[in-house]
Amino acid sequence: MDKEQNRWAVHKITQIESPVYRSKFFAAFAQELADAQIRKERRVTSMYFCLWYFRMPPPYM
Repeated sequence: MDKEQNRWAVHKITQIESPVYRSKFFAAFAQELADAQIRKERRVTSMYFCLWYFRMPPPYM
């Protein structure tokens, strides 16, 4: 996982203005998930991460 690529992807997600996409949530989710993966130096399961970090199950993407 490359920090610079992650920043670029999160920036692109925040620019999406479709209310269906919920870009603010997905941008925050992508940023925090990538940061957790970089810290742990391994893949993090997104469902359990979302439950732990946001206290809710992940929405359908």
